[in-house]
Amino acid sequence: MLTFCLVKVTYFLSIGANRMNFIKLSQPSLSPVRKRHIEEITLIITLLFSIVGIGITNYSPTEAYWYWLLMTAVLAIAGTVIAWINRASLPEPQVQKLLMMQILHWTCTAATMLGLFLLLKAGIINYEGMGLTLLLTLGLSTFLDGCWISWRFSLLGVLMGTAAILAAYIEQFFWIIILLTAMLVAFTVLWERRNNRLAAEKEEINHK
Repeated sequence: MLTFCLVKVTYFLSIGANRMNFIKLSQPSLSPVRKRHIEEITLIITLLFSIVGIGITNYSPTEAYWYWLLMTAVLAIAGTVIAWINRASLPEPQVQKLLMMQILHWTCTAATMLGLFLLLKAGIINYEGMGLTLLLTLGLSTFLDGCWISWRFSLLGVLMGTAAILAAYIEQFFWIIILLTAMLVAFTVLWERRNNRLAAEKEEINHK
């Protein structure tokens, strides 16, 4: 059943990427403001899902591994969406390569999840450790994907990986993660404002 679900996720990602590739080659790119809004909404939704999963890992590690299996599909879709809206800065061959890399990256992540599931069934990993292992694996995968598509996506991966490590040493780590999340969001907002201010100053200088 799990194998069937992972294969379906990969199949639909491939079909979706091909359709998005056709659309993006035939339509003009999004405006910078709209692109930023879509990316921010995608990241916020993904962040909320991740925080829910971290909360489940904190209070019920036995049930957490099912949630993180589903989050593989959520993160794959989010990564593909962000890669698509950032296509304007790349030539067409590079865009096609980026989308194919997304498919390969998340297919390999799904295969890793399947391998962990087989280890669970073999009794090598217990249910409590499985949730943290999946969280750490997804954190690494999200961080690496963010290196290609968006540094803010990488920050999400760092948050997930940090949560997995804290969960192994601190019993009630959820509120620490909430604090770290607030700090990351504040850092991102301040960084974006700084970049926008510098861009506006540069544009003003060029007009003079």
